[in-house]
Amino acid sequence: MTESDLGRDPIGELIVALRQADAKVRLRRQAPSTLYDASYQVILNLLATQILTATDAEHRVLLPWLTLCQFVAARPRLLPQLETWLKTAHHNQLEFDSWSALPRGYLTDVTQSRVRDFLAARGYLRHLGSYIYRGTEWTKAAAFLAPIENQELFDTERQTLNTLKGYRVVKAMLGAK
Repeated sequence: MTESDLGRDPIGELIVALRQADAKVRLRRQAPSTLYDASYQVILNLLATQILTATDAEHRVLLPWLTLCQFVAARPRLLPQLETWLKTAHHNQLEFDSWSALPRGYLTDVTQSRVRDFLAARGYLRHLGSYIYRGTEWTKAAAFLAPIENQELFDTERQTLNTLKGYRVVKAMLGAK
């Protein structure tokens, strides 16, 4: 900010300019968050499952890890925080003092788990014990995801998930049984 900026009222100037242009402001309700959009969550669930199960011979991923990765993929600004926690976490148990370093909200957000239940009911995913597997209808899911990858859509989410797939976690790290 310079001295010539002192005393300026940019908002007031904008209001005057809009009035002079006879602009009409139409107030509408706020757009819903994509975080709770079912279509977005379906794509995110399938992308996360595809990426995180790609290197496992049984095409499976720990459910709590999948949940955490999806949560962070939808909020990529949390990735550095999670990576810090992963590098300092004790691999044998979730320490009480490190719990606070986990991204907030991932355990209480049920949207992705409800979408995952739907995908399992349709055969795209299979939930067995502490793991999520690719389901009997996975080829349909892969065909659905192909144009998303070819057109480089959801690039930030895919980059985040590809970063996270390099980490190895155990159930105890995530507070799971």
